[in-house]
Amino acid sequence: MEYGELIAKNLQRSYEPSLLGFQEECLIAFKRLGEENDFFKGITALMTDSLDLVTTEGLGILLSECLLRSNNMAQKQWFYPSLKNPVIMQYLSGIDSCVYQQMLRQAEEFMEERLIEDSQNLSWTVGLAVYNSIRSNIHQLQEELGISGIYRCDSNYRGVRHISFVKESQLVLSESDLEVLKNFAPKVANHFCYLGQITSPKYLLVRIDRNGEAELATTYRQIRGIATNAKYAVLSHQTLRNVGTHSEEEPDVIELSLILSWNGESSDTVNFRLYHPDLAYYLWLENNKEVLIYG
Repeated sequence: MEYGELIAKNLQRSYEPSLLGFQEECLIAFKRLGEENDFFKGITALMTDSLDLVTTEGLGILLSECLLRSNNMAQKQWFYPSLKNPVIMQYLSGIDSCVYQQMLRQAEEFMEERLIEDSQNLSWTVGLAVYNSIRSNIHQLQEELGISGIYRCDSNYRGVRHISFVKESQLVLSESDLEVLKNFAPKVANHFCYLGQITSPKYLLVRIDRNGEAELATTYRQIRGIATNAKYAVLSHQTLRNVGTHSEEEPDVIELSLILSWNGESSDTVNFRLYHPDLAYYLWLENNKEVLIYG
């Protein structure tokens, strides 16, 4: 399904933000398109839930919730409650209603162990097909609207504020997105090294092997060297404690992942960790210190 020409005709790209913002203008255009196109009818319904749909975060959340919905997974609160209407899922998929109903009937016949009990439930097989169609259509919409596949991320590990950019896992990356991530990779790695060298206390540095298990000796110089060839670098943190005093400012573990290529192979990702050095910090690990060793 080609949306580029439709959107171009209905969306005034040179808008005046102070008079009519991009989000409101998209809504007006999508309403007009929805009069003849079911996909945009579904998008319009979702934009009544939140105008943030036409943002990186909004599209990422949409695809995440579509995946949950297509696999019958419940959620206490939906960012897009309109997704609970099965017709909206069909609209977003672009699948003809007759074909859609036929898919449901076939699922009932061939997957007796997971029968579809009512019109709001989808079997795993049908759900996967619907989700893949939705994802393809949303990716096309993202590209036509020029919505980035990355977003800004602020962290405050060890009391040091840092700004970087993170890939939205559900979206596609443009050439400019890839360039931004590559340029920030050495900066993220340098920040990680800086965090590890702060005293009071000084965290323990290790490198994780390709299986994600053993911890190997490494140096900050080695990290900076690898980062120069990285396509993407991302920081994360975790807590091993079951107490309520955890804070992002002093996490138990800070992890750096350096992605060396985009082919998806685990061998093309190098991971490093910083551990808080005080074993007393992990009060619940007194009889289980191997958890600390292997993360």
